[in-house]
Amino acid sequence: MVYLAKEFAKKKNVSLSKLVENYLRSISSDEPSTNDDFKISEWVKKMVIVENPTPDFDHKRGYENHLEEKYREI
Repeated sequence: MVYLAKEFAKKKNVSLSKLVENYLRSISSDEPSTNDDFKISEWVKKMVIVENPTPDFDHKRGYENHLEEKYREI
């Protein structure tokens, strides 16, 4: 997915971070975008939008579990 995003950004002659920044700005703004040349493909939108978020998920605990698993002694 990241490779495809990098290729898309390269073809549009824009950095990947700028592409993501513009997308996040466009979805967080109530105003319509003024840049009609900047089209965001569906696969980019799917990278950011979660269809069924889990409201009771403990992100801090999840990250802690990830770190414990990653750095667990063998």
